[in-house]
Amino acid sequence: MIHYLVAERLAFRMNWFLAGEPALAERLLVVPYEHVWDQTSFAPGTYIFADLEWLSGSGLEATVALWDRLTELGGDVTLLNDPSRAFRRFELLRDLHARGFNRFNAYRVPASLESWAPLPLRYPVFLRCERAHVGKMSDLLYSWADVLEAVPAARASGVYGADELLVVEWCDTSDAKGVFRKYGAFVIGETIVARHLVCSRDWVVKDFELVDDEVLNEARAYIAENPHADFLRELARAAAIQWGRFDYSMLDGEPQIWEINTNPTIITPGRRGLAINFDRLSIELHRAPMRRIATALVELDRPRDGTAELVASA
Repeated sequence: MIHYLVAERLAFRMNWFLAGEPALAERLLVVPYEHVWDQTSFAPGTYIFADLEWLSGSGLEATVALWDRLTELGGDVTLLNDPSRAFRRFELLRDLHARGFNRFNAYRVPASLESWAPLPLRYPVFLRCERAHVGKMSDLLYSWADVLEAVPAARASGVYGADELLVVEWCDTSDAKGVFRKYGAFVIGETIVARHLVCSRDWVVKDFELVDDEVLNEARAYIAENPHADFLRELARAAAIQWGRFDYSMLDGEPQIWEINTNPTIITPGRRGLAINFDRLSIELHRAPMRRIATALVELDRPRDGTAELVASA
């Protein structure tokens, strides 16, 4: 059995996927972190530590302790995403820029702005939250004065803590026609699955906003060919992440990585309850990559002898 550990209030993302892949529901159990932090007996199987961005403070400490207890069980369990080692958004962006992969850099905003010296920013920049998946938290900012003015407004939004803002250099990845592309690829153990390519004329690309034949054919080719798999696999290894979704774009033929989301949405429900709507776009854009993701998850969960619960130290 695969145990998908996630914050209770964000468990709906994997539940959406299980609604679209009911056969996987027999092999995967969604487990809120809050229900197992104090647990000492466990079933054999695979444990995916998802939603690492959400963890902080005592919750992170409890999750690291949970990982340590499961580690004691040795070969009876397979563990993905060590919460004490896996890169979060900020660490990933800093590492990729330092190694020359990303053309853009990111900086933390300190709690106090009074002594904050101007950063060596490549403008324009924008604000985003280090932990939450809420996209941009400012418009594009073109000067240090703009940054200092935007930070209080972003903090007033109430999205997570006041010390969780990042200043991120904007990277223009639009083509000659002004079209921005966002690629999404899943890492599942050592497997990379190309999930989607979506296009927009807005630099914050969220969904299939452009759906002409040229764009859809490009999306189909990306899903079928999975052209960046080897590169992304190496990045995932370096970031100590075995489950998540790369969100990225391309600049001069080189991937520009925005993040690895460790509790990603795989499919959203249709308009009628949890029935998945495959009518809007072709089957190749949804069903094929969903099946590949489901297959890769099942392959992680190797057969084990026995089903009795295992006991770890408290």
